Amino acid sequence: MTSVSLAQSSWFWQNPTPQGYDIKSVTFINSQTGIAVGNYGAILRSENGGESWNSVSVGYSNDFLCVRHLSGATAFVTGSNGILLRTTTGGVSWERISTSITDTISSIFFTSQNSGYVACGRGKVYKTIDGGYTWSEQFTGIFSRLNSIFFLNNDTGFACGDYGRALKTTNAGSNWNSIANIQGADYNSVWFRNSNSGFIAGGVEGSRELRRTTNGGQTWLTMFLAITAGELTQIFFVDDNTGYISGELNTLFNTTNGGVNWGFVNNITQPGFSFNTVHFIKSQVGFLGGENGIIYKTTDGASVWNQKLPFGLTEDGREIEVADEQTAYVLTTNKLMKTTNGGSNWNTFSEDYLPYREINFINANTGFHLA
Repeated sequence: MTSVSLAQSSWFWQNPTPQGYDIKSVTFINSQTGIAVGNYGAILRSENGGESWNSVSVGYSNDFLCVRHLSGATAFVTGSNGILLRTTTGGVSWERISTSITDTISSIFFTSQNSGYVACGRGKVYKTIDGGYTWSEQFTGIFSRLNSIFFLNNDTGFACGDYGRALKTTNAGSNWNSIANIQGADYNSVWFRNSNSGFIAGGVEGSRELRRTTNGGQTWLTMFLAITAGELTQIFFVDDNTGYISGELNTLFNTTNGGVNWGFVNNITQPGFSFNTVHFIKSQVGFLGGENGIIYKTTDGASVWNQKLPFGLTEDGREIEVADEQTAYVLTTNKLMKTTNGGSNWNTFSEDYLPYREINFINANTGFHLA
């Protein structure tokens, strides 16, 4: 287990492992090395194709919202309060890039080794031409938060955000023009298949909304989604025809005809999880990341998803009973778990359909529970 120090105090993260903060973004720099980021400074790294993940300590408690692979072993992480991190070691170590940005950086996208863009709060977009070391603000004319940025090529890019706002540039960000002001929805993700065909996804107050354009963003059509689902969080296309959209309440939609039709493909039975990110490294192998540090992996094109993180409890804890320095019990809504090594490992000691209400132990081995 990787222990995580909380605020440099004498408290250490115990459960679930390796961490339990929401996962916001996942990327892979090659078939084996993956990076996932999330709230409260969470950075995870995998060296075996996403089968297992370990925490990477970076010394920051910002919420990390986006991780983007540039090339080779270089990747960037963005997050709250203008934080921008860079790795050149495939995620083993990270350096903070000092910038004048103070707003939350929701999304980052590079069009080349040197040129890149970030979308931020208060409608701000910044551009770098030196590989991310310095950033200059670009005027957008809007003041609502931008959540996602995407470029087709060196010149043509799109951004979307709260209050139905979407922007487009055709000259590498020198000018940004509003192409949508669809009231009633916050848009979390934008993706274009080509210069004409694109999508924005989001929602408001638990509802979902997906819109499609076939004329480069001049007009947007609402897409029909047959299943009632939560707010949509991220769009990802594996190729020109196959795409996925993640969302709240176990939501995952899939298209195989370039977004003309979308179907609900998620067969994950554990209820209630919100997926914040979806990422595929090839047509059959993909990942979902979401709340409580959860990561799922598929190896058959989304037919079956296997949980890779977290290990431990994800349901509500009710009570803890400490019998001695090594032995303790944790009561949840429907489980009783036990450690015999000071909390390094926890095993399910009892599991029942009836919710437990109270436990009491008079020594390490003798106790009672009320159901």
